[in-house]
Amino acid sequence: EALRRVLGNHVEQAGSLVTSEKLRFDFKHFKKVEKSEIEKIENIVNEQIRKDLTLEVTYTDFKTAQEMGVIALFGEKYGDEVRVISVDDFSKELCGGTHVSHTGEIGSFIIMQETGIASGIRRIEAITGPQAVIFMQKSRDILFDLEKILNIDIDHFPQKIKTLTNQYHDLEKQLQKLQSQQLQYKIEDIIQNSETIGNISVVVQKFDNIDVDLLKSAADKFREKAKNGIILLINRQEDKLNFVCAITDDLVQKGYHAGNLVKEVAKVTSGGGGGRAHMATAGGKNHEKLPEAIEKFKRLISE
Repeated sequence: EALRRVLGNHVEQAGSLVTSEKLRFDFKHFKKVEKSEIEKIENIVNEQIRKDLTLEVTYTDFKTAQEMGVIALFGEKYGDEVRVISVDDFSKELCGGTHVSHTGEIGSFIIMQETGIASGIRRIEAITGPQAVIFMQKSRDILFDLEKILNIDIDHFPQKIKTLTNQYHDLEKQLQKLQSQQLQYKIEDIIQNSETIGNISVVVQKFDNIDVDLLKSAADKFREKAKNGIILLINRQEDKLNFVCAITDDLVQKGYHAGNLVKEVAKVTSGGGGGRAHMATAGGKNHEKLPEAIEKFKRLISE
């Protein structure tokens, strides 16, 4: 009923789950429920809870229930006798479930999430009773902790976080620029310290938490500076691996292919990828297999 009052009379139930601590309610609606609308829905429900209204349970036939103003669910099959739940003059619905005897027993009602689950179908998830109190207490404690950490009033949190986020992005850009410059300077050293397999200069270089675009830029620089060379740059992150492989044009003309090479390397680490003959990228998952992947890279070149 609260949904219909806030969003419109087109709202119809499309599914639900009710337990003693939480609820999930699916309903027909054509767009996202806005924050202000969620607050209105919460306020309406909580107002009825505070009134501690008595629930009236009536058994009657379906036709009489409809005359009482009860809204039937489309596609639902009803028997000769139906159960009508009335909450004062606020709402009436057909329901066979177990209910509190007074709305006050619910305690409080907090909407935790609103999402779209299908075209024209939205879902609201909410908590009630003791769980709602626990959630409010945890939220309060987090806010108090943040107030101490940031040393500002709670009302200024959004602006402060926005400022810190902008500063973080600026620093991230500066770091990437520095890393890019360092990589450019290191290319000469990398080429000098390359390993020779047959008559090919081979480079394998590992990095931690670096932007993949920087590795691509370094690989391009390698292709400009080196001759008869193949490079494999590896970026290690907490939950994944990135591979960038590049091959100088003289070797590409002889049939060497970076896409095929990096694809086989990534497979060893439970990943995949590929690309063009002169440069390609791939991803992996298994860090423990990285030494084995590097060995395969060298073996494929030698073969």
